[in-house]
Amino acid sequence: MQKILPDSNLFKEKLLEIKQNPLENEENIFCISDEENRYIKMEAFEKDNNIFGILLDVSEDITQKKKLEHERDYDLLTGLYSRRAFYQKLDEVFATPDKLVHSALVVIDSDNLKQINDNYGHDKGDLYLCEIADCLRVCSAPDHMIARLGGDEFAVIIYNCNDRQELLHHLEDLNRDNEKDLLIHSEIECKVTLSYSMGYAIYGDDGTDYHILLKQADIQMYKNKMTKKGMPVR
Repeated sequence: MQKILPDSNLFKEKLLEIKQNPLENEENIFCISDEENRYIKMEAFEKDNNIFGILLDVSEDITQKKKLEHERDYDLLTGLYSRRAFYQKLDEVFATPDKLVHSALVVIDSDNLKQINDNYGHDKGDLYLCEIADCLRVCSAPDHMIARLGGDEFAVIIYNCNDRQELLHHLEDLNRDNEKDLLIHSEIECKVTLSYSMGYAIYGDDGTDYHILLKQADIQMYKNKMTKKGMPVR
């Protein structure tokens, strides 16, 4: 769609209205505030004290782009951040160390996914993973992010806490629903135990680089898993 407004005053008013809703990270593209999922690209210039402008409807292009970005940044099964998006967010958070004084990175891994898949099918395994994701969503920390890194592995960052006690409280929250009963097959009323292993690394105590912290959290998660299995931990 292309439209030129012949009335200069009306056009100026329209420009000001449109410019109130710029689309983030896009040049000269704006959201039409009174219409859902409508976007226009606006080009305007002055010549001989006259204002000329063209409004292009780019709604279809922007909607498709947003869809692709969402599929890239969010895990399709659980709706959590993808690995790529999580690492990108970590880059942003760790660029502002003031937010990290009381913070921790957490790694979570399901305990029984293979058995669920083998005994009940992969659709029930997917349900199992979604239930773990919902358990992690109970985190009440004002500043946190949750991701599915892949397979049955999850990660969480909790940051910007007021003090260490608050941080530890939020870490305990993540483990609150562990070992709960889960109805996996309603037709035969089959219940399983929803179980996951968890390890965390605290910023400062265990490092200041998030790659190191994730590695340390993964080590602690593995120790937690071995302890549950009654196996020796080295």
